Amino acid sequence: MAPAALGRAVATTARRALSTATTTNPYRGVWPIMATPFRDDESLDLDGFRRSVEFMATTGAAGCTIVGVLGESNRLTDKERERLIACAVAAAPGFPICVGTSHAGTKATVDLSQMAQELGAAAVMVTPTKEAAPTPPAALKALYAAVQDGCPGLDIVLQDHPASTQVFMSSDLILDICADLEAVRCIKLEAVPTPPKIAALRAAWAERPPASVGGCTILTGLGALYAGFDRGWNRRSRCLQDASVPEHAVVSADYPRGGRGRAAA
Repeated sequence: MAPAALGRAVATTARRALSTATTTNPYRGVWPIMATPFRDDESLDLDGFRRSVEFMATTGAAGCTIVGVLGESNRLTDKERERLIACAVAAAPGFPICVGTSHAGTKATVDLSQMAQELGAAAVMVTPTKEAAPTPPAALKALYAAVQDGCPGLDIVLQDHPASTQVFMSSDLILDICADLEAVRCIKLEAVPTPPKIAALRAAWAERPPASVGGCTILTGLGALYAGFDRGWNRRSRCLQDASVPEHAVVSADYPRGGRGRAAA
């Protein structure tokens, strides 16, 4: 079977796993953000990368994200991206892989997302990039619409990370994107202070729910700073990232569902 066809088959299995795991919050639990390992000569250490993905699949994590900010995405060639995606998908069949596909150009973002989909990614993570002048909200929304239109059936994780992008997405803009684009199924919310923005989105979704089937969940990366908030008030849409000790994060994420009691038993 050709690599692209194999990737599509694996992606279908991963997406089925996501859809059957829960009909209310398709992206829940822990999604480690993977680093990209290199050798001394700056070539990719694919063996080390494969072992890392294999390990994450054994920890109870719901999936993992590759080629993001932590994954050196801004330093990778397109060929290196392709090799990393193929390696991650093959490392743990059925284990959902989300791929960072952000690029300064909209067409390039769509092309990278299509490549990820062809290779078997279950989802792509997209964040806008800084321009010489502030990008109008309508243009930011058009970026996500272009990815949705160019990649039918592929889930999108909207990344809000102004610390690295210098792009500030308002709660109203994110609400508008989620309400109109059904492919956006998760928000990777990293704009600080994060809890008030989570609260604003959740309150607004009560009146204007996301278009995606099963709603939209929120992935938080700073859970250690406000774990009580994430695990308590926001427990119904809980989704955490952790790359260093995923086993601990899995226990933390599972706590409101009685995980602690089951572990103790």
